[in-house]
Amino acid sequence: MRMNILSLFLSLIFTVSLLSGALAEDGRKPPGKKWTEQGAGKSINGGKGKRERHTLPPWLDEKDRKAWKDGRPPGWDRGTKTGWQGGNLPPGQARKRAEDRDYAPGSRYRWTEQERNRHEERIKDAEERIRELLEKKGVPTGPMLDSAILSLHSAVRRGVPVSTASAVIEQGLEGSLSPEGIEQVTRALSYGAERQRDFTDLEKIIRDAMNRGLTEEDLTMEVYRALSN
Repeated sequence: MRMNILSLFLSLIFTVSLLSGALAEDGRKPPGKKWTEQGAGKSINGGKGKRERHTLPPWLDEKDRKAWKDGRPPGWDRGTKTGWQGGNLPPGQARKRAEDRDYAPGSRYRWTEQERNRHEERIKDAEERIRELLEKKGVPTGPMLDSAILSLHSAVRRGVPVSTASAVIEQGLEGSLSPEGIEQVTRALSYGAERQRDFTDLEKIIRDAMNRGLTEEDLTMEVYRALSN
């Protein structure tokens, strides 16, 4: 009888250890534990300025997980790079925006025409502030403007308030974020809607991290950590 109990106990320990190892291998967390992002101990570039491979947040779906290349947080997907045909958005983004006009961003709330018009005016005002800011910096066109406008529309379409998206982008432009950094941070921010987070808190986390002078990827991972707690 004692041997049977001992065998059962040892089998249970072995099974638990195998399960924990499997979860660790594919980046998921064991049940009941919070995810804490840690570098995987490898770098993409050796020497000075090396970039760590980050552990993916466990709540990402399969499509979003594939967007992380070499353990790096992604920016926004532009699809096939065929030009924007004179518009402010890639063709696919523009079509999606037109399809969603009947609903408030990030929800299935069917809003009134007056509400939609106010929302679109806020976006136009945010675009104008971004353009004016970049003109003052002497870069009225180019990758920075493209990434800023794309980030604004993409984040807002996924449910980020216009005021929050524009504030984060404008601070990034005034600071030292690159076009890629702007996209990485706003894409991380956009998960706040589906994760049901307070955007005022997320905006403060980003502002404080920028003021501390974190690198773009460290800043982005701060947002993912906040979304995972």
